[in-house]
Amino acid sequence: MKNVLLICSLMLVFAVNAQRPRGNSKNNSSERIMKDATPEEIATLRSKQLTLSLDLTEAQQSQVKTIEKGRAKAMKAKMAKRKEKNTLTKEEVIALKSERLDAAIAYKREMKAVLNAAQYEKWEKRMRAKGRKQKGRANKEKKKGKMHH
Repeated sequence: MKNVLLICSLMLVFAVNAQRPRGNSKNNSSERIMKDATPEEIATLRSKQLTLSLDLTEAQQSQVKTIEKGRAKAMKAKMAKRKEKNTLTKEEVIALKSERLDAAIAYKREMKAVLNAAQYEKWEKRMRAKGRKQKGRANKEKKKGKMHH
């Protein structure tokens, strides 16, 4: 009788876990909220995050907010454009990658002009770590996709 109850309880635990959505639901909901945020709200949040991590002055915070607002507007426009068109030609993919790299170069130059040497070094380390994290996440998604096919 004890064995039957143990087996039934284990099956119940497995059944409940199997129904749970994959991934961090808290993270997914915050991502959805950020997608609906205005460029002003995104810029405010990003500038506050950078202020905390880099100890920015008021003037630097204002400049960073302006930079981030421009980036957020561009990101929203690209997202809207991408929703309209699902498939891209080879030329469009190359153009998008080129635009993305040009934007990254411009962003780096703008941040270098705003930050002092120590802040810039810390910011660069943070950006490299963020890039590695995103690449790791992308590779994990690719592997997950291959396993399902």
